[in-house]
Amino acid sequence: CWLNTDSVNTARVAVLCGKSVMPWRCAKILQQNQIELNYLEQGLLTEACSLNGPRITIRNQSYSAVVAENADFLSPGSAAFLERFAANGGLVVSCGTRPELLPRTAVRIGAPERIAEALAGTVPPDVLAADAPGLRVSRLKKGGCDFFLLVNEGEETIDREAGLLTDGNLEAWDAMTGSVSPLPVT
Repeated sequence: CWLNTDSVNTARVAVLCGKSVMPWRCAKILQQNQIELNYLEQGLLTEACSLNGPRITIRNQSYSAVVAENADFLSPGSAAFLERFAANGGLVVSCGTRPELLPRTAVRIGAPERIAEALAGTVPPDVLAADAPGLRVSRLKKGGCDFFLLVNEGEETIDREAGLLTDGNLEAWDAMTGSVSPLPVT
């Protein structure tokens, strides 16, 4: 609880949603590939978001890629915002209906299973863990430090090496025991 209070996750991918539409297919594949995401209600693009070069910013969040699994609910203003985002170098990935509402430069994928591949050059995962679809990762900033929250949402034990794309000293904090131990860096 302490870690999730007053921290900011550093998701670089926004999955567009509507007020009553929450696409899940691409989000599932992203999570299974340890790519953190936040849902972003499409109306906020014009109401609360701004462009900062190739990034969309809203409060403490900053996204370099937007996934539109379903563009049926996209308003003309939000479509125009995404066009400017793409023109500034931001990545828009289309996986679903009504791709004509998205920028001409949007990367169009035929199936959600290709989403991680489409983002690879722009948004690599923060944690590299091969063949660990049950592993969920959240990178949080709190008190000037980066924390990686790793959670096994699967039924099987995950026992493999993982790589973190970061510098610095590493520690393992065990939430069940309260113990903290240094992790070797190789």
